Amino acid sequence: MSETPFFMTRMGRTYYEHSVPALVAAVEKLAESVAATKSDPAVQELAARARDLCDAAETLLDTEIVPGSQATSEAFDGLRAGMLAMRRSLTRVG
Repeated sequence: MSETPFFMTRMGRTYYEHSVPALVAAVEKLAESVAATKSDPAVQELAARARDLCDAAETLLDTEIVPGSQATSEAFDGLRAGMLAMRRSLTRVG
């Protein structure tokens, strides 16, 4: 293995001079976009549906899957309902 420190290599310079600054700029742009749309009701609804979908997925993961059982059917029905609600929210947002 080379004794040259990573930051002194061509790849290291590219990483520190271009890749990291580009990543920071992208995260800052994302943060600005989220801040700008935070009060948008459609975005708030989408966030709520995303939380509902996560809850439904967690319920399914916590359910012992037994084909034909009531608990399994309810867990899959909850996930299906969450997916449909998310799809409707996504179509309203754009």
